[in-house]
Amino acid sequence: MKLCLTIHIEPMSKNSDRSRLMPIKHARCMIHKATGKKYYLKSDLYISHYQPPEIHAWMMKARRIIYRQLPRDFIKWDGAIRVNRLEYFFPPLKAFSNVMLAVIDKFVSYKATKPDIDNVQKLLWDSLQDVVFTNDSRIVEMNQVRKRYSTKPRIELELEFLTLNNRGVECKDLSTEMF
Repeated sequence: MKLCLTIHIEPMSKNSDRSRLMPIKHARCMIHKATGKKYYLKSDLYISHYQPPEIHAWMMKARRIIYRQLPRDFIKWDGAIRVNRLEYFFPPLKAFSNVMLAVIDKFVSYKATKPDIDNVQKLLWDSLQDVVFTNDSRIVEMNQVRKRYSTKPRIELELEFLTLNNRGVECKDLSTEMF
């Protein structure tokens, strides 16, 4: 079974978690005698890790778009998945000339700058997890992964849900495949 999705949202990368010191629930707040500033003892602090709110908002928006495109009887997949095509279309740079903007959608114009393609993929897979598949570890193969410029920012994705035999091996004829 194949599933084609077009997510009309500007691609975004998932960065490393941010961290901050937070007081424990019943921490005693002290006041410095000289400066009058509040402080906590080291033993009353812990490190909290979080994602910026714009990352969470992007994921929720992407999930809403994905839900609308799924067939009514769709059940999230718990088997092997092949990504046949994954294309990220980024908005053009402001430095692009009018001539370049006019032809940007007619010809392939690759984006060879940041964000890294693996960081963009992390956010997409996290958005698809528990919606399309149970875990992103189910992705076993990826073909045609590209970053491009377009006047219509979006993500186009074609997934193929693989059927495995009782040994966990994909059922296909290897004699026809070229290496």
